[in-house]
Amino acid sequence: MAGLGGLVALLFAWELYRNFAPATLFFLLIALYFLAVNLRWAVSSVALTPTGLIFHRPFAAPLSITFRQIATCEESGRMGKGISLIYYPLADTGLIDLDKPTAYFLPGVEGQRELLEIVQGQLVD
Repeated sequence: MAGLGGLVALLFAWELYRNFAPATLFFLLIALYFLAVNLRWAVSSVALTPTGLIFHRPFAAPLSITFRQIATCEESGRMGKGISLIYYPLADTGLIDLDKPTAYFLPGVEGQRELLEIVQGQLVD
């Protein structure tokens, strides 16, 4: 998807170079945003720890989620399957804040089926 976004951005940039039009500039910006989002997803990674997951994201601090924080975990997505998590963040006191459920979408990773089985096996009923 990142390659497709890059190709579309190059085509819009070439068209903008040949003949400037505000609509072309607008679509070039959209294509660049699409490219940036998909590049970020492409270089993100997940690490499985004995107590939970750690998401390594570029230009952001790693996100650590313990299994006890996760409310639901399932595979989702249309074009590219990923993992959707709904979890409860930790409060400043270190306790789980049940008033603020948070959603996170993890793009497709290698061994996704196994990761999904492990996380679903650790969920508290």
